[in-house]
Amino acid sequence: AEIGVHKGQFSRFLIDTISPQRLHLIDPWYLMGKEWTWAQGQKSTIFALTNIIREFEKELISQKVVLHIGYDFDMLPSFPDSYFDWVYLDTSHRYEDTLLELELISNKLKPTGVIVGDDWYPDPSQLHHGVFRAVKDFLSRNQDFNEVYSSPKDKQWALAKK
Repeated sequence: AEIGVHKGQFSRFLIDTISPQRLHLIDPWYLMGKEWTWAQGQKSTIFALTNIIREFEKELISQKVVLHIGYDFDMLPSFPDSYFDWVYLDTSHRYEDTLLELELISNKLKPTGVIVGDDWYPDPSQLHHGVFRAVKDFLSRNQDFNEVYSSPKDKQWALAKK
């Protein structure tokens, strides 16, 4: 799953690079309003979603890609436990949201599952530092996971089930 799809650029990379059997794309798109005020370039949530539908038409029809329009807090509970091989997380970047998302995702991963994410900022002065804090707090509370990668250089991080 990719949670926080935005305009779908990374979704194409995931499909082309990893070639998953099925990729669940979870994002609230227009439920957040008409536009993303923080986005660069085209800010329309509807435009982004319609572009994703066009871009992934073949994959949507074959069900290699499945769209879930909604907030991940609402969508994740609908998946069975131990469902995902991996989840890529790139949402609000707020500490509280990220911590809750990690808890929800952890129950939905297979025993060999991996959580990967964006915006790794160890510096507390950075706007998205909440992701770093949430991941560290999640790891301190949940002994079932190891941090297997994190880099302030490429802003990526990964956790794997032990």
